[in-house]
Amino acid sequence: MFYFLLLVNFIQKYDLFLCFGLFYRIGQKIRRIGEYRDYSQDSVAMEMGMSPSGYSRIERDEVSITGDKLNRLAEI
Repeated sequence: MFYFLLLVNFIQKYDLFLCFGLFYRIGQKIRRIGEYRDYSQDSVAMEMGMSPSGYSRIERDEVSITGDKLNRLAEI
């Protein structure tokens, strides 16, 4: 959870949503942290209140993640 909070703070501080392609790496980092903690995509998606396929698309960097979703993810 600590690393998620650091990631959220960093993104909000430097507004990476608008920066030059740096955003795509967030999904990869989320996936690695989830694998390290042995979280399944289904359980994380359920905790976030979204579909497993939607969460999977975030991990694959096919869609951008909002600050609200990052905050919710940090609380898991």
